[in-house]
Amino acid sequence: MNLGTLGCQREREEMRRRAKDEDSLELLLDTICNVFGSIVFIAILVAILSSSSSTEPDETSVYVSPAEIAASEARIAELENDIEQLEQNEAALFDEEEVEALILLDHLEDQERRAELRRAELDQWLQQFDEDAQKELDAVASERDAEESRIVKLREQLEAIDGEHMQVEARLPMQQRTNRHQIICILDNDQFYWLASGVVAAQIGDRLPNDDVQETSLSTIPARSRLTVRPGGGERVIENVSDMRRIGVMFEHLDSDRYFFNFAVRPDEVANFQRLRDAVLERGFRYQVFPLDAEQPLTLTKTTEPLFTQ
Repeated sequence: MNLGTLGCQREREEMRRRAKDEDSLELLLDTICNVFGSIVFIAILVAILSSSSSTEPDETSVYVSPAEIAASEARIAELENDIEQLEQNEAALFDEEEVEALILLDHLEDQERRAELRRAELDQWLQQFDEDAQKELDAVASERDAEESRIVKLREQLEAIDGEHMQVEARLPMQQRTNRHQIICILDNDQFYWLASGVVAAQIGDRLPNDDVQETSLSTIPARSRLTVRPGGGERVIENVSDMRRIGVMFEHLDSDRYFFNFAVRPDEVANFQRLRDAVLERGFRYQVFPLDAEQPLTLTKTTEPLFTQ
């Protein structure tokens, strides 16, 4: 026997086994259906028999006499009366309890209404409080922002003032103590005046008019005098101050190591002072400035205290 024949036999036996299994499953299902149908048929039959037996007259019924019926009716009436009495008592009792319950319910409802009103008032008060608190917070925040902004501006102004102060300090000339003789000059109404006194008058008094300024004694101790410019005196300040007669003589005959210019300046004479100052510095002289108000009188006090120049 070869391998092909053996394989064919095995396939035929496998097909026979599968056919037998399918036949067995069909028999089982058929049996289950038959049993179930029999049970349903029996149940229907029992129901029909029971229905027919209940409609037939009961031949074993007991006879009841009229007296027994009357006694039963009386007993039924008595029981009905008792039931009615019990219902009345129960209704009366229920009415009292119901009244109390209704009173209590009304009281509770009234308390609830009051509580609701109180809660509504509290809610309204809380809402108003929240709104007022928020407004106050907003106002405080606004004030805080304004204060912070003001502080920032003040800081900026302070920094600017500090910067200006530093610039002014940088621009201000150094004050130096000196033993030089002062040349007192007054700038008033575009005119240049000089005081012919002391060493300066002795040095150049014969070369310049010596009546530009009138000196009036105020006191002897200390020696104080008022200086007043003479109307029509002095010399007009020009653009090129070196060409002015008085300034030219001073530059020519006074030594810059022994003398310095001391200017008394009215508010409207700043420009003239700056021109004179530049010319003085250019010739090697030092100077000092004494600002005057528009109508402030000029007072000269003679003292032994040291002098300072710029």
